[in-house]
Amino acid sequence: MSKTLLVFFSNTGFTRTVAEEIMRSCNCDVEEIRPIRSREGVLGYLRAGFEAFTKKQAEIVPPSRSPDAYDLTILGGPVWAGHVSSPVRTYVRKLHHQFGQVAWFCTYGGSGAEQMLAELSELAGRQPVTILSLKDSEIGAETFAEKVKRFASELNSLTKKRDASKTPSARVA
Repeated sequence: MSKTLLVFFSNTGFTRTVAEEIMRSCNCDVEEIRPIRSREGVLGYLRAGFEAFTKKQAEIVPPSRSPDAYDLTILGGPVWAGHVSSPVRTYVRKLHHQFGQVAWFCTYGGSGAEQMLAELSELAGRQPVTILSLKDSEIGAETFAEKVKRFASELNSLTKKRDASKTPSARVA
């Protein structure tokens, strides 16, 4: 089993694209956060913004993987109205006590990435080992792949250091 869990929610596909790129660069298991109720269309968009702004939770399908089985949880989602999306909020509120080390990533159309990532840290009760934020307009551009590779490289380096510290050292008599 992988020691890293990648968890994400994507409403429009931007966050999914980033998650897929991270998956290609890191050895990790994957969990997609799935809301019970759709946030598509005009009404869904308005509901999503309202839920994020008022910090409401969303009903989600119960996760199939438990973060406490992993050393590192990479968690990502879109910025909604400058806040954590309601499906991600629900996941974190339910499972934050099971997180080991964490890393965050987010996608956004306009602004609010820093605020959202800080809110995510507050909800989880811990600081990330690294973060990645990408504007929707960057996704698919040349800089996109480079930013994701840098993020993945930091995570892979952390994993190697962690694995090395768990390996018993040879004793010299």
